[in-house]
Amino acid sequence: MEVILLERIERLGQMGDVVIVKDGFARNFLLPKNKALRANKINLEYFEKEKINLEAKNLKLKSEAESVSEKITKDNYLDYEKYLTPGQIKMFKAYKSTFFMNIYPSRRSCAVPDEVLELSKHGNAKLVDEGEGIEGLVGSIPFPNASAPLHHIWNHILRYRGVDIEGGSPYYIVNYDGEKFKGAGKAIAKNYWNPFVSNKKGLQGKIMTKVTEPPRLADAGVLVIESLNARATPR
Repeated sequence: MEVILLERIERLGQMGDVVIVKDGFARNFLLPKNKALRANKINLEYFEKEKINLEAKNLKLKSEAESVSEKITKDNYLDYEKYLTPGQIKMFKAYKSTFFMNIYPSRRSCAVPDEVLELSKHGNAKLVDEGEGIEGLVGSIPFPNASAPLHHIWNHILRYRGVDIEGGSPYYIVNYDGEKFKGAGKAIAKNYWNPFVSNKKGLQGKIMTKVTEPPRLADAGVLVIESLNARATPR
């Protein structure tokens, strides 16, 4: 389905981008959450008319999300110890005067297809290689009842984002002499941790990015293949 984004969606696009997403992702998440509209003439005209109001709304939400509610430092990190990973605790001990973590209010919501919810009822995910990898029922929410910091991290990494994801964003190119100029790129991703594709190779997904502007760099690209175990099969 082709939709117009009404706000920035991670790994999908910016507000105003017209992108192609899986029908289920649009119907179960983007459209009911008012994060996108179907891409048609009427909605394109509506977006252009309401663009200023939508930008103001997104700016307000961004400002609220960026306000720090708590700050974890060397003086209070033990109060949050059960929520921290071993690596984070070591950072507080090793860099007492400089390392800290900000805690922000959450605005996240979760809406996934029925197939994902059904698989999650019977999920059997487990961490391997000291949390560097995961095994379990492909397509589920890995840890519906997360009880450890790494459970939350893997739930985030393997959250449902559709199957074929396409988008783009501007970026800056820096010449050897320090000169900067604006370019543009395109990204195409395939998500293998979902119930709608075959995943027999232990993959998280694949993402290909390529330059579209400036012309002299057009079609330069990078292909990244992410496995479900970074230690056993590095990217």
